[in-house]
Amino acid sequence: MSEDQLNARSGHTDIAALSAGVIAVVVSLFVSPGAYGGTSLVVTLTLIVIILGYVWASKRRWLQTLAVAAAIGLASIPGIGFIDEAARSRSPIGYLMLNESWDCNEDPCNEDGDRQSRVPDRDLVIGWLAVLVPTFAVDLVSQRRRWRR
Repeated sequence: MSEDQLNARSGHTDIAALSAGVIAVVVSLFVSPGAYGGTSLVVTLTLIVIILGYVWASKRRWLQTLAVAAAIGLASIPGIGFIDEAARSRSPIGYLMLNESWDCNEDPCNEDGDRQSRVPDRDLVIGWLAVLVPTFAVDLVSQRRRWRR
């Protein structure tokens, strides 16, 4: 079976399903507030690998290319949050190594003593755009090459 036949068989359904899955996972992370931890980075890497593995090689029009770039940007948010959380922590290296202890006397906590994130939404939006724009540009160039074949 040729690559074009494989793409025709799985293309649009996979893109829509994977995008919906990315959105569901990222939204579920925001429903349970708290600091971004190592699991956030694992979620980001897993979602990006899934998108690249199942969607990247297929032919897309420019709007689908934008949708894939937006999904990769969205999948990046938990990882961006983890890196930003580390940069804002008392011990960035300790946080990145998953060794920093949380102290509600020095670190943000809610009334119940649960960890709260130090990361402002602005940083997440900037990070999303910083992933979306170059991903869209790279994919747009590669898609133009695919359509010329």
